[in-house]
Amino acid sequence: MGQSVSTAKLTSRRDCNRSQRSKSKSTALIGQMQAEEAEEVERNSIDGLSDIISVLPDECMACIFQSLTPGDRKRCSLVCRRWLRIEGQSRHRLSLNAQSDLHPLIPFIFSRFDAVTKLALKCDRRSVSIGDEALAQISEHCRNLTRLKLRACRDLTDAGMLAFAKNCKSLKKLSCGSCTFGAKGMNAVLDHCPALEELSVKRLRGITDGAAAEPIGPGGDK
Repeated sequence: MGQSVSTAKLTSRRDCNRSQRSKSKSTALIGQMQAEEAEEVERNSIDGLSDIISVLPDECMACIFQSLTPGDRKRCSLVCRRWLRIEGQSRHRLSLNAQSDLHPLIPFIFSRFDAVTKLALKCDRRSVSIGDEALAQISEHCRNLTRLKLRACRDLTDAGMLAFAKNCKSLKKLSCGSCTFGAKGMNAVLDHCPALEELSVKRLRGITDGAAAEPIGPGGDK
């Protein structure tokens, strides 16, 4: 009996010692983590004051970026990866050079700027513009687009406008000038974009006059 009690006491002491050692290790680990965090705060300090900007929520940073000029936004996006991500996700307006070289870059551009609702595609009159496939790909990435401006996109056809209209049903404003698609492309927008409020057309070369001209209006795409 005496031996059993003694053995139980030894076992209890061993368990107690193990528990104390485990607590000591945990305390040391927590202390090390706190020290590392303190060092990081110190590294991010500016003139001895803690960097308050780094603890601001993404939503607050996005509001700040939206009040800056385009040039300042670009410079801010170069500060760190977080700012790059927030700046891209909070940009709703985008203007791109719509030359044919843009096509392979479309997935990368719109994976960063995935909240664009207002888009301008402008091409130099002496350059080759994007075509139907590129516009269709853009529309797949920008299904919430509400405004589109097309300038001198001479390689777009009615087929490209149809693909775009089917994907961007929330479009409210379309402005196009010096393009070559015609009445079928316009009718595709009128038929598939029920939210359309404003349509501006200038020098649309695909639209012809005369008795053979195709009418433009809702239902004309059928």
